[in-house]
Amino acid sequence: MAATFLVFFAVHITFSTWLRQRLLSPLHATSPFQWTPMGYQLGPPNPADWALGTEVVSPTGHALGQLGQGSLFEGFQIHAGTLIFQGVGACRVKVPAESLRTGNISQAVQQACVASFHLHQVTTYQPASRYWTFQWIELGLFIVLALLLAAASTWWVRRQLP
Repeated sequence: MAATFLVFFAVHITFSTWLRQRLLSPLHATSPFQWTPMGYQLGPPNPADWALGTEVVSPTGHALGQLGQGSLFEGFQIHAGTLIFQGVGACRVKVPAESLRTGNISQAVQQACVASFHLHQVTTYQPASRYWTFQWIELGLFIVLALLLAAASTWWVRRQLP
């Protein structure tokens, strides 16, 4: 029973973390990169959709990095009198000298800085409408796997009998 549990657990984890998201080709949604006081805003077009990943792309189509934990886009810093959007570069808008000196950068200045780069985010996702399709595919795969294991067990037992 322990071996059966371990095999089931390994198959389940492999299926849910690697295979399930690859059963159907994901969709891609492009939207302007949005910076908010809490950081960046990300997600698929519909909150019920299954987001597989989001990356920031430059106007030339060059991927700058993934959004999420450990992202390059962690905020702003001031270096040598210039406001720098971490992970992207020096801001292309004029920042008031007082703000640079005190380090108190207003939300409007931050948003203007981000907008000056003309970045957009590309979200890879599976739409919520595919939920039952995934369920039926998964059911079919597990039924086939169960039938194969039953056939192999039957063959093994018959081979072992005199």
